Amino acid sequence: MGIFLVISLSLLGITVYTVFLFLSVFFSADKLGQIIILATLIVSSLGFIATLILTRYFNNVFIHILYFVFALAIGLFFYLTVFAIAFQFIKLTGLKLDYLLLSRVGVIASLILFIIGLFSAAYPQVKNISVTVNGLPKEWQGKRIVQLSDVHLGGIYGAKFLATQVERVNALNPDLIVITGDLFDDTEGDAMSLEPELAKLKAREGVVFVPGNHDVGLGLNKVEPVLNAAHISILKDQAINIKGLEIIGLDIHQLVKDDNLPTINNLEPYTGQARLLLKHVPLDIAWAKNLNVGLQLSGHSHNGQMFPLSFITQFFYGKYQYGLYTEGAYNIYTSSGLGSWGPPVRTFNPAEIVVITIN
Repeated sequence: MGIFLVISLSLLGITVYTVFLFLSVFFSADKLGQIIILATLIVSSLGFIATLILTRYFNNVFIHILYFVFALAIGLFFYLTVFAIAFQFIKLTGLKLDYLLLSRVGVIASLILFIIGLFSAAYPQVKNISVTVNGLPKEWQGKRIVQLSDVHLGGIYGAKFLATQVERVNALNPDLIVITGDLFDDTEGDAMSLEPELAKLKAREGVVFVPGNHDVGLGLNKVEPVLNAAHISILKDQAINIKGLEIIGLDIHQLVKDDNLPTINNLEPYTGQARLLLKHVPLDIAWAKNLNVGLQLSGHSHNGQMFPLSFITQFFYGKYQYGLYTEGAYNIYTSSGLGSWGPPVRTFNPAEIVVITIN
């Protein structure tokens, strides 16, 4: 933990210094100006970390407002970092360019990408897909499953946001609603206050939830009472059968190894029935195929959330980091998520409610 902290703070320091050099050129800053720029960057960076921690222990409006402000600052800081790094690489080439003009282009571009990301996060889209699932009983033919993933209710996304999205989901008239983890953020101090809105989620065959890493981070002892009160079924390494569709919900696993498979309670012997797997992280594809899963629904990656971070999530999760993939009888859809973590910014990566029509 100590080494991780040292590495993290070192990377943060390098990033802050790189942006500092970039903005110093942009503002043609004198000594006082440089001090102001550096102090602002340090306060913004450390302020986000500090308020992120404080929201876990203090549930008051002042802390949440501070967290929101610093989260916005970090969103802009991210794009300033991208262009600051590019700026320094160009300077290293020794090319004789107008670096003041170049810095202005970079800052303006950062602001544009940041604003685009704000709107993209604030207005989620409805994504419609159709999937063929082997062994699907006639009771489920043409039925619609709505997937919600990575809502991150907490310091940024509260009751008002939830109420709006619940209304939109219910208007879709779903047969089943599945929540594939990270419904809550680590920053939610009063999860029970969101129960009335969660209880309004309506689907003919009910609402099913599997935990994500942030739900665990907040504490399942806080999450589960809320979901139970809202009549949302919780699946943790457990299977249920609804009218011939076997739904398998996994607890949050970093990686299921071949020699350490989870025991799934109530899993029926496979006789060709349709199987739907709910798993927060889009991993263990071979394991899911061996289990004869027809459709896996996952999230977690946010599709990188802010371009170009999708290249990093693709490194960890490959092509399964976002979207629909069909490989024989196996299908997987990984959602980009309905909310966001940290900055409420999703540049070139809309938030989404997923509607899956199964046949």
